[in-house]
Amino acid sequence: MMPNKEAFTKWLSVKKTGFHHRQFLLLSLPLDEAMFFLEAVVADYKDSSVVSNNLCISHVKHIPLTRYQDYLGQQTNSLIFDARNGFHLNALYASAGMVQAGGIIVVLLASESSYKPNLGPLKFSYGYTPKTSYFTDVFIRHVKKNNGAYVDPTHSFFPSSAISSPLKQAIEHETQTNQQDWQLSKDQTDIETKITQRINAKASTGSVSIILGPRGRGKSTLIGHIASRLSAKVNNQNTPVVVSALKKRQLQRFYDVNTASQAPYEANRNAPLEKHAIQKNEIKFYAMDEITALAPPHSIVIIDELASIAPALLKRTISHFSHCILTGTTDGYEGSGNGFIHRVLPYLVSHKNTHVYTLSKPFRWLKGDTVETCLHSLLGYMPNMGSSTRTAHTTDKSLQSKINKDVLHDVQFEIIDKTILVKSNKLYAQIFTLLSDAHYQTTPNDIVRTLDANDCIIAIAYKNSSHINKANRQVLGVAILFEEGGELLSSLKHDISLGKRRVQGHLSPQALSLYLLDSDLCELKYLRINRIAVKQAHKRLNIGTNLLQFCEQYAHSTNVDCVSVSYGFTSSLYSFWLKNDFTMAKLGHRIDTASGTCSLLMLKPLRDIPKLSKSLLQFRLQIERQYLRETHKRLHTLYQSIYQTFKADFMFTDTVHKQFVNKALKRYLAKDINLEKIAPILLWLLTHDDAHILPISARSIQELILRYHEKGIHKPEKCEIEHVVFSAVSDIFRVYTEQDHLFDYL
Repeated sequence: MMPNKEAFTKWLSVKKTGFHHRQFLLLSLPLDEAMFFLEAVVADYKDSSVVSNNLCISHVKHIPLTRYQDYLGQQTNSLIFDARNGFHLNALYASAGMVQAGGIIVVLLASESSYKPNLGPLKFSYGYTPKTSYFTDVFIRHVKKNNGAYVDPTHSFFPSSAISSPLKQAIEHETQTNQQDWQLSKDQTDIETKITQRINAKASTGSVSIILGPRGRGKSTLIGHIASRLSAKVNNQNTPVVVSALKKRQLQRFYDVNTASQAPYEANRNAPLEKHAIQKNEIKFYAMDEITALAPPHSIVIIDELASIAPALLKRTISHFSHCILTGTTDGYEGSGNGFIHRVLPYLVSHKNTHVYTLSKPFRWLKGDTVETCLHSLLGYMPNMGSSTRTAHTTDKSLQSKINKDVLHDVQFEIIDKTILVKSNKLYAQIFTLLSDAHYQTTPNDIVRTLDANDCIIAIAYKNSSHINKANRQVLGVAILFEEGGELLSSLKHDISLGKRRVQGHLSPQALSLYLLDSDLCELKYLRINRIAVKQAHKRLNIGTNLLQFCEQYAHSTNVDCVSVSYGFTSSLYSFWLKNDFTMAKLGHRIDTASGTCSLLMLKPLRDIPKLSKSLLQFRLQIERQYLRETHKRLHTLYQSIYQTFKADFMFTDTVHKQFVNKALKRYLAKDINLEKIAPILLWLLTHDDAHILPISARSIQELILRYHEKGIHKPEKCEIEHVVFSAVSDIFRVYTEQDHLFDYL
């Protein structure tokens, strides 16, 4: 049965008349059959864009899937999104925000026989290729529920997107008031006035103004006007207005509006960014990592899409300039999940003379937009669930105590069957809303990976009730687990332990085998806890601890050797995992830009594993402790609370420790590992030469290693240091091997 092309053509023509909501159009067809629909959409909508890495359509703006963030803030009338090899949900959610009222978002889906997820934007763990996409089923169901159109080889339906009469009258009135789409609404005008007044009033003390709102609320349009107004007012006062963002390309809407609002609207607002660059009063752009060094210190600074900027750069910028105007999207898609809301915004609000303004009315589409409703429900942004998931209940303490006891009595635990999960809107919404609230860096892509990855397991804590269907039970806590290691890595374990090979996923075995220089650690079976969350109103009832114990029981039943967890270090989280008998295994060396934390790896072996003994792990951590003290003082300070749990009287006497250092030196001298990997161990040996076994010349090695880790050192000098250190270490340890010194090493 062929798709009903006549019905589609009629539906498309109706959408071009009057006022309509945006709509999804899903095409689950071979590309040659889908082209009829794509060409019709492109012909009817003058301004179209396609988001894909390998699909190009004549006369349509092409946006590479890997560069979608460059186009945030721009606008289009129709969007074609290529999801034939799997969903990049971050990109779909963000780019859908470009589509204006009445527009169409066409999503190309794969048929089950042509689904090739490892060719798509999301990479799944090595050895675990999904055979089907649970997320696609969820997506189709949500689109159909929210007035979307759908076409496959046997079915098609095209629902109306016409808006209601009261809303139509309001739109007609506003359209008559604002003749150009770059003009401001009343709410935007009020904010523009307040911000410019604040800057004028606080000329001596400075100000920070933050404009927040979900996407599509006209933030880029507003700051374009503010920049125009400020630059005109201060033009004779030698106070420049400058702008910054993650990338200049995403400021096109800003420059369009800024240019149009400076003079009568004669220029083509859809002209390329380069055309506006020659305008007389163009606002100068500075990259975020250069703005404090290059922009005049008395500048008024505008920063767009601040959630995509590293917190350290934001803090440095607002401290450097007197007046800053920032915009941020509260939906959490700009690069750091909800990290901006949870981590950065509180800091900015605490800054002197900071004021937050909110835009809530849709600017790019109409009130009640079905596409936005669909995406929010899909991603777990559930406004109607706010009282139960996003805030703690305030109740009488005695009543709360009774509620808590009742809850604890009825709590049960279960591994969720994904086929049940994807069919239950309530269960789906509870799980992903809870994860989004509890883990600020949860992104849309995490939902796709959780549902589709074969190695991913979902465990829940729920309130048991005999009269409620399983699909409708109340979720109190959730844990996302990943299976790792085992026979899948057997053929690669040697190269992984030397750092010569890195496969997708399998975080724990790969990190440990490289860190402890032991290839056999790859073949152990791990169950890694990726996320764990408990509802705010039910915390401090041991639900999280009991959920962990359930996960450990599951691990025992599936012959797992070790449970692991990797997370961003905070003292409270570290205490939680210690309380649950996890052992520190590895310290991260990189500070996350969104959270300001470093990742830690902790373990809980489920049987006696000598290769993961506490003694060996603590010895390795002592080596890292000294290394960080010498090369990364900020990290060393950050980890002080961890160091306090180490043994104060630690001595280098254990045979296991000697064997580890022996193995490391052998691999270095055999050129299996480089200076970067051996450096912490060499530094430890050089500074623990209490018996003065090493010659005085060995001390120069320590100085060279420290120089090697200094910032700004050029590659030729690093190569020279690598050569000198290797030669020196070879000579020293060869001599002392012949004399049976240095603890019988080598």
